[in-house]
Amino acid sequence: EIVKNKWDRPEWMAHPSVQRSCLFEFILPMTYASGSSKMEGGTTDVGKGTAAIAGTQTLNVNQQLRLGVRALDFGMVVAKDRDNSLWVACGLLNVELRDALLQSKRFLATHRKEVVFLFAGKADRWASEGFIKDLEGEDENPQRIPGQSIREVVNEVLGEF
Repeated sequence: EIVKNKWDRPEWMAHPSVQRSCLFEFILPMTYASGSSKMEGGTTDVGKGTAAIAGTQTLNVNQQLRLGVRALDFGMVVAKDRDNSLWVACGLLNVELRDALLQSKRFLATHRKEVVFLFAGKADRWASEGFIKDLEGEDENPQRIPGQSIREVVNEVLGEF
């Protein structure tokens, strides 16, 4: 549908006028809860005050990038029942951070003049459930940098991209 309707804008940053511009001279298209096109887990807690389904996106990360989005918003949690892996979450677990980053990496590998900005922070609505406790612990631990676990996954997946 994206291609059919000619909404596909995977290389808008490669345009010569954009290449000559400073970053502050244009507005980056951004999506909120960028990983929320997929929902993991059941809905047993819905209506009990512990979970709110928030599917704000219908397109996955790669599709959003193909449309021209260049800033992604990821609310992060630690999924204790999934080997303590980092997940993008908005109401329910959406997508593992590694998967979202791999989609970005594959896009950037084929569109070399594009830049993607990643905004990843604690999904605060999960605080009462204990899903961000480990992330909050980095704020208090002098041996860790706030957000270090997120940075480690980003560096592991994207490397020196």
